[in-house]
Amino acid sequence: MFGEHSAQPIDMHSTAVSDYCRANQGTITLAITWALLSIGILVVSLRLYVRFGPRYRIGWDDYTAMASLVIGIITAGIITKIIASGLGKHTSCLPQAAYKYLEQLIIIWEGFNILGIGIIKISMCLTLLRIVELARRRTTQFLWSLLIFVGITHSGLGMIYFIDSAAGHPQSHIITWAGYIIWAMDAATDLICAGIPILVIRRLQMDMRAKLALCGLMSLGVLTAGCAVAKAISLQRVTADDITWDLNIVAIWAAIEQFLGIIITSIPMLRPLFSDSHKSFHSCLRIRFGTQSYSSWGKNRNGSGSSPLVRSQPKQQIKGPDIDLRDAKKTLPPPGACHGHGQADRNYCADPTHSIVKEEDYVTENIPDDFEENRAVTAQHF
Repeated sequence: MFGEHSAQPIDMHSTAVSDYCRANQGTITLAITWALLSIGILVVSLRLYVRFGPRYRIGWDDYTAMASLVIGIITAGIITKIIASGLGKHTSCLPQAAYKYLEQLIIIWEGFNILGIGIIKISMCLTLLRIVELARRRTTQFLWSLLIFVGITHSGLGMIYFIDSAAGHPQSHIITWAGYIIWAMDAATDLICAGIPILVIRRLQMDMRAKLALCGLMSLGVLTAGCAVAKAISLQRVTADDITWDLNIVAIWAAIEQFLGIIITSIPMLRPLFSDSHKSFHSCLRIRFGTQSYSSWGKNRNGSGSSPLVRSQPKQQIKGPDIDLRDAKKTLPPPGACHGHGQADRNYCADPTHSIVKEEDYVTENIPDDFEENRAVTAQHF
């Protein structure tokens, strides 16, 4: 990938030379990197907020998600230094000493990028292991094998970059082939991790809408696979004559793949947060506007055009013969007991000591079980 500073001196008018050397694509890379990193910090923070809650427990997938974020921050700092040193500018406009320093920084950055992506994939595999904990044993064994494979390959190839950079004389063919190998494995593992949830979640006992939503969230890894492919294609267009200018697009795709992976890995873990917010919102509406369900056109289920802002009047409660409804339910005979033709049924219903009361004789207001809790939530919102 790298070699000697082979760009020829430019021979243009002084004004044209000035414009040529002022051109800088690095600002685009910088903006994309820090924008995605900011979103990644927010998403991982929300993930930890959910996982540290009383209903959940933190696991190794959460620890690896935090580790991938830490490496992402380090990578963003390195790419910022690289851009300040000349990445995104034309190679012929850089002095020889600056080019050599930039070359070392780029190799170190690529090593951290590979390690960061590897930890992201390990976190994804651990998340899938949490989901398929009760699924087939073969799927669990396959995920553990994939996890070990990703850990060994990414750490090994990442060390190649660090060792090659420390040697002071980077071998361009080694770096290039290592990059192609790791990017091909990234695309393959992304597709595998995106396809496994579909095979596993469809076997779980849950609502179809929840299945589709969870499959969609877990399958977002296809996007990072596309980034890996785009990164490999962009590398084909890098030329030795203007490598610092051409390599900028590769850096953009690498940053998108890494930080998008951080975001995508943590998004499925935020589902309880959105679910709780949805329930709280509907509880507030139910307490404020009544328990009756309305459509978006302001009509209730009976088709009347009453406004949803008008609370429905509760039905009048009919008092029975000094007997509570809960007690009445306990004394009710089994369904159809008083409608049979057997002698036992007739004797049971004829006996006045059974205090048989029809449930439909008691109409109570439809008050939710969590009324007091919802009323407190409503007071906070309104």
